[in-house]
Amino acid sequence: RRPLFLTVNFQDTHFPYGHDGVPAIVSDVRVPAGQIREARAADLRRMYLNTVAYVDRTIGEVRAAVQESA
Repeated sequence: RRPLFLTVNFQDTHFPYGHDGVPAIVSDVRVPAGQIREARAADLRRMYLNTVAYVDRTIGEVRAAVQESA
């Protein structure tokens, strides 16, 4: 048993808040950069929250994999 140092960097919670690999978990809304304006604020928030849910789920998967390998 050796110590583990693991660094994981998730960029998904920075615009553009996702990519084709991010599944619709809480929303399937996509707001292209050219359509960002106040009128689309609610959609942009949904898009961001979906990406946060994806990152949260992925962190759980990484954590489970680390625990299984210990």
